[in-house]
Amino acid sequence: MIKNKKGFTLIELLAVIAILAILLVFALPNVIQSMRNAKKSTFLENVQSIMTNAVTQARVDASGRRKVTTYCRIDGNGCVGYEMLDLTGTKTIDFIVKVSSKYTVDYLAATDGEFQIELLSGDPKAEDPTKLSIEDIVDLSENSNLKFTVEEKKNALG
Repeated sequence: MIKNKKGFTLIELLAVIAILAILLVFALPNVIQSMRNAKKSTFLENVQSIMTNAVTQARVDASGRRKVTTYCRIDGNGCVGYEMLDLTGTKTIDFIVKVSSKYTVDYLAATDGEFQIELLSGDPKAEDPTKLSIEDIVDLSENSNLKFTVEEKKNALG
């Protein structure tokens, strides 16, 4: 009597599932970290764009005899008493940025709820957005005790 054996045995299926589970355990943290770093990099690029646009807008405002040096956006809207930057195409990031009379960033606080950054006057990275690196970004999932709101920073700035 000849038996026609088709398919896999239960042991073979369990072995394949165990191997896949082991691979998943080792690969998943790396995939998650890569996704987190990509989001952090996007946030960094958006902050650099905010800084560049603020300095450019301050120059334009100064040429028109307007003395606007502080720009603010919270929940996609401008802040009362501050100008708003046109940042078409950037993810909604709450920020307040103050530009010095030398047309460098004097102060910046920005957050998107996942990441944040704060640059104070005199920080060389505030003078040149290209000097910012991914290490300057605070990941709030790892450091929730450092979380701030732009509203708080705006009120502190006066």
